[in-house]
This record gives sequence, C-alpha cells and structure tokens, in this order.
Amino acid sequence: MKMFRMTIKIVAVFLLSSISISESANILFLTPIATKSHLNIFNSLINGLAERDHNITVVAPLKMKTPLPNVREISPIPFEIMKTAVSSGNPFERRKEGKSGLFLSWNSTFMEVGSDMMYRNEEIKELIKGGPGSFDLIIVNAFMNHFTLGIVHELQAPHMYVITMPAMNVQVSKFGLYFPPSFVPCSFAAFSDRMNFKERILNFLAEYFMLAITGTVWVPYLSKMYQDHLGSHVPNADEIDRNVSLLLMNTHFSLTYPRPLLPDVVEVGGLHTRESKPLPTDLDEFLSGAKDGFILFSLGSIVQPKDMPVETSTKFLNVFSKLKQRVIWKWDGELPGKIPSNVKLAKWLPQQDILGHKNIKIFITHGGLLSTQEAVFHGVPLIGFPFFADQDLNIIQAEKAGFALSLEINEFTEEMLEDAINKVLTNDSYSKRAKHLSTVFRDRPLSPLQTAIYWVEYIIKHKGAEHLKSAGRDLNFAAYHSIDLCASGSKKELSKKKTN
Repeated sequence: MKMFRMTIKIVAVFLLSSISISESANILFLTPIATKSHLNIFNSLINGLAERDHNITVVAPLKMKTPLPNVREISPIPFEIMKTAVSSGNPFERRKEGKSGLFLSWNSTFMEVGSDMMYRNEEIKELIKGGPGSFDLIIVNAFMNHFTLGIVHELQAPHMYVITMPAMNVQVSKFGLYFPPSFVPCSFAAFSDRMNFKERILNFLAEYFMLAITGTVWVPYLSKMYQDHLGSHVPNADEIDRNVSLLLMNTHFSLTYPRPLLPDVVEVGGLHTRESKPLPTDLDEFLSGAKDGFILFSLGSIVQPKDMPVETSTKFLNVFSKLKQRVIWKWDGELPGKIPSNVKLAKWLPQQDILGHKNIKIFITHGGLLSTQEAVFHGVPLIGFPFFADQDLNIIQAEKAGFALSLEINEFTEEMLEDAINKVLTNDSYSKRAKHLSTVFRDRPLSPLQTAIYWVEYIIKHKGAEHLKSAGRDLNFAAYHSIDLCASGSKKELSKKKTN
C-alpha cells in the first residue's frame, strides 16, 4: 500500500512538471492588507511559484525574511493599520458581548485609509503605469482586499482569488456557484453540516443577508475607494469580477465538510502545512526532556496574551502547575504571575515544528483554521478557546470530528480546564481521531501547494481559462434558483382559479 501511494505521488509530481508552462510568467500578488497568519499561506504559494522560475511582484504589509531573487516586494500599507480594524483592542472584552462581539465591532475605515495610502504610493503608481501586458496573472487576497480591483482593471490581466478560510456565497456567487445553506454552514456561524430547522433558518438568513448587503452597500463602497484615485471610468467591483478566473479555497472536505464545487473553485486546504523541522536547542531540550509529554498553548497572532485578564492567566497557571506534562506557552507581555517549573514562555514559537514533535499531547488553541489544519496535519488533538470569525465553527467541526474539546475563555473554571486536559490525555480516542484525520487530510494525489501551483499555471497557460466558467455566472438570483419558474407557475395557477 505504501509503495502504491509513493508511486501515485511520483506520477503526480511528474505530471505537474510536464504540464507546466514553458516560459517564466510575470505574476502580481495583491494582499496589501493581511494578518501575519494569513501571510503564511500566501508566502507558501509565492515561494512555490518563485521556485518554478516565475517572476513574482508582491504587494503585502510585511516583507519576507528571505525572499527569493525573483520576488519583488512592495509594502505600501504598514502592518500596524490592521490594529484599527477592531474598535476595541481587547478581544477578551469583546467576547463577553457574545460570539459575534469582535466581528460586529469591525471598523472598515482602515480599508479606506489603506486604499488611499496604496494608490498614493509611488511604486504602485509605476506598477499601474506599466499597463496591459505587464503581468500574465494577478492573484488577489479575497479577504479585505477588493479595493485592489482598480489595479486589476488597469493592468487588464486575468485575475484569480485565494481565500484563507471557507468561502461564503458572497465570494463564490461570482463564479456562478451558491453553497446550499441547508447543509453548508456559514463561515461565521457555529453550526455543523447537520442543522436543525432553527439553525437552517439562521444560516439561510446569514448567507443571503451578506449577499444583499454586499451588492447594495459593500460593492459601491469598495469601488469608490479605487475610483477616487483612478477615475470613474473604472467599473465597479462586480463588473471587474465578472471575468475572475479561479478561486483557491483553503479548505478540505475532511475538516470543513463536503460541499458542491465548480471546476473554477478549488480546495487547497493546508497550503502552508509542512513536515516539522529541527527545533532551536533550548526549545528542543525542554520538549524532548518532557518524559510525560507536553502541551502547546498559543492563541494565534491576533489575540495578544498581554490582553488576557489576570484572573484568566492565573487559572491557566494554577492548572498547569498541577500537571506532570510540560507546557510551552506563547506569551509576549509581562509575566502573568509566578511561572511553574514545568511551564516555559516564549514570545515566538515555531508552531508547526512543535506540533510535529513526538512528545506533544495537546494543542490549546484559539481555533483559527490555519492552526487547526496544522494540528490535523500532525495528528494532534485540541482544546479550543474560540474568540471570533470562523473560530467557533472550526472548533465545533473539530469537536464533532472527535479530536477536540471546547471551552469558553471568559467562563471556564480551573476545574473545567483540568477536566478537559485530563480527558484528552487519558481517553486515547482523541489522539486516535486526530491521527486518523491526519491520514485522510494528507491522502491526496498532489499536495495542497502542488495543486495550487498547477491551477495558477493552468490559468496562465490558458489565458484566463474561459472554458472553466459556468453559465451560472450570467443568471440573476431568481433565474439561478428557478424562482421565476415557480413564480410563473403560481401566477398561472391563480389565473386558472380566477377563471373558474
């Protein structure tokens, strides 16, 4: 069986290399606004394409530490501008307002400021002056970056999207695709794929409310951002997106539930995942010396541990002090209290390298999709403390899959945390499920990165790949869902009754 799988992978790699385009392409990657974790996804693709000798121009808030020679980087918007995205900087307080507290407090004015800074940037102006023919493909971050579509129009190159989370109908409808809200949960709703009647109503309303708001408010708002700089001749975002070629979606059916897809919407879940690398000496000594194993604790790059209330950090420390296991905790502020001898704090952690360590037992996480995918890739069970966005959904999916437990960050007690840790440690079903899912998640003819590279080069080779585009793109909402037929039938039936 192992030999068979190895043969399949060798054949897949051969096929990838054999169908690649014959010349280096010029690719523009637009993600001027992004979180650090999301940049991990994009940088994996950027480096993968650069290693295949494509020339990449990247517009991003942070530059890579060691970019390849054929990667040019432009940073017109400072990363700090993301901090204004949320009206309150403390997600612990926002979580008290409910599961949607932080999400509903989202302040979009940071995009206006960022858009203005980008279009005034001299390097961006020169890039736009290059005009049609400058690039063979433009790749756009599908989250918070639609104000860059003015650049797409001016350069007249095929464009595609990459999204770091499960797409909603707002994103896929432009491809002539609608996910059925009856069994595909909205990314920001904490539902499974088997919803009860009430959940289906709420999921339906969430999806189609977002569609309505996007069309009537969001599209004009985003379009004005670039039209103010480039002129009113530039079409609105919807018109530009009529020609979008492809969506790469950071999902995999083993984690985020099966859903219907068209050929121009491709799953590449785990694009950034990789095998673990050797750890720094001090970290390796601490983790390798954990004879009873260790627990990794990290709340990601957006939730800052320094914002954690003292009473909350005290609960964690009190529970950790009782464990035989060691704990490695990502912490970047002042010491949260007296640190037990089995706990080590670090401002930065090589998360994937730690998740791949043989002694790891549990990953305590905020439940971001990237962290969840890394845990599954390495077969590590979770205890989740979700804060906002898709994190509740991710943890619910992990719980239902049998490799996670969930706690509420502002409500848990020391007893609840201790019970959850002991349950995952002593009930081997959590570890077994995580390892089983790791096998399923990895079992593909091409790796996520190879799949993404294949489709990027496919779009370039076929000049936008018009043949992938469904006729559903040209139908309005009523025609797509046959609502007009139902309405027509109902009207005729009423006419008959009146006649009789």
